[in-house]
Amino acid sequence: ASTANHVHEVVLQLDCYGGDDRDEAHAQASLLARTCISALDALPFADAAGVISKAKSRGNRRLPDNDFTPARERFTFDATVTVHP
Repeated sequence: ASTANHVHEVVLQLDCYGGDDRDEAHAQASLLARTCISALDALPFADAAGVISKAKSRGNRRLPDNDFTPARERFTFDATVTVHP
Protein backbone atom coordinates (compact mmCIF):
# COMPACT_ATOMS: atom_id res chain seq x y z
CA ALA A 1 0.00 0.00 0.00
CA SER A 2 1.20 3.49 -0.81
CA THR A 3 1.93 5.94 2.01
CA ALA A 4 1.64 8.97 -0.31
CA ASN A 5 -0.56 11.64 1.29
CA HIS A 6 -0.79 9.56 4.44
CA VAL A 7 1.74 11.34 6.67
CA HIS A 8 1.88 15.12 6.62
CA GLU A 9 4.31 17.54 8.22
CA VAL A 10 2.77 20.85 9.19
CA VAL A 11 5.14 23.77 9.81
CA LEU A 12 3.85 26.52 12.06
CA GLN A 13 5.17 29.87 13.18
CA LEU A 14 3.66 31.02 16.44
CA ASP A 15 3.85 34.66 17.51
CA CYS A 16 2.97 35.21 21.17
CA TYR A 17 2.10 38.78 22.14
CA GLY A 18 1.87 40.48 25.51
CA GLY A 19 -0.85 42.92 26.46
CA ASP A 20 -0.87 46.71 26.36
CA ASP A 21 0.60 47.17 29.85
CA ARG A 22 4.30 47.78 29.17
CA ASP A 23 5.27 46.62 32.68
CA GLU A 24 3.58 43.23 32.21
CA ALA A 25 3.81 42.69 28.43
CA HIS A 26 7.23 41.01 28.39
CA ALA A 27 6.26 38.50 31.09
CA GLN A 28 2.89 37.82 29.41
CA ALA A 29 4.39 37.17 25.97
CA SER A 30 7.10 34.95 27.45
CA LEU A 31 4.61 32.94 29.51
CA LEU A 32 2.33 32.46 26.51
CA ALA A 33 5.22 31.19 24.36
CA ARG A 34 6.45 28.81 27.08
CA THR A 35 2.89 27.51 27.60
CA CYS A 36 2.49 26.83 23.86
CA ILE A 37 5.85 25.03 23.75
CA SER A 38 4.83 22.92 26.76
CA ALA A 39 1.57 22.00 25.03
CA LEU A 40 3.50 20.92 21.93
CA ASP A 41 5.88 18.90 24.10
CA ALA A 42 2.87 17.04 25.53
CA LEU A 43 2.04 15.68 22.08
CA PRO A 44 1.58 13.08 20.51
CA PHE A 45 -2.06 12.25 20.93
CA ALA A 46 -4.87 10.63 18.99
CA ASP A 47 -8.57 11.34 18.64
CA ALA A 48 -11.33 10.67 16.13
CA ALA A 49 -9.84 13.19 13.65
CA GLY A 50 -6.40 11.59 13.49
CA VAL A 51 -3.04 11.15 15.15
CA ILE A 52 -0.29 13.61 15.90
CA SER A 53 2.73 11.36 15.97
CA LYS A 54 5.47 13.94 16.56
CA ALA A 55 5.87 17.61 17.41
CA LYS A 56 9.06 19.61 17.66
CA SER A 57 9.47 23.28 18.49
CA ARG A 58 12.46 25.42 17.56
CA GLY A 59 13.40 28.80 18.85
CA ASN A 60 11.53 30.96 21.36
CA ARG A 61 13.15 34.27 20.77
CA ARG A 62 12.11 37.71 21.86
CA LEU A 63 11.27 39.76 18.79
CA PRO A 64 9.29 42.92 19.60
CA ASP A 65 6.84 43.89 16.86
CA ASN A 66 7.80 47.36 15.66
CA ASP A 67 4.71 47.65 13.45
CA PHE A 68 2.96 48.90 16.61
CA THR A 69 3.63 52.26 18.26
CA PRO A 70 4.98 51.70 20.80
CA ALA A 71 6.43 48.33 19.83
CA ARG A 72 4.53 45.33 21.26
CA GLU A 73 6.31 42.57 23.16
CA ARG A 74 6.39 39.33 21.17
CA PHE A 75 8.07 35.96 21.45
CA THR A 76 8.13 33.80 18.33
CA PHE A 77 8.98 30.18 17.61
CA ASP A 78 8.53 27.57 14.91
CA ALA A 79 7.07 24.11 15.28
CA THR A 80 6.84 21.06 13.05
CA VAL A 81 3.92 18.73 13.70
CA THR A 82 3.64 15.31 12.01
CA VAL A 83 0.07 14.10 11.52
CA HIS A 84 -1.77 11.23 9.87
CA PRO A 85 -5.38 10.02 9.69
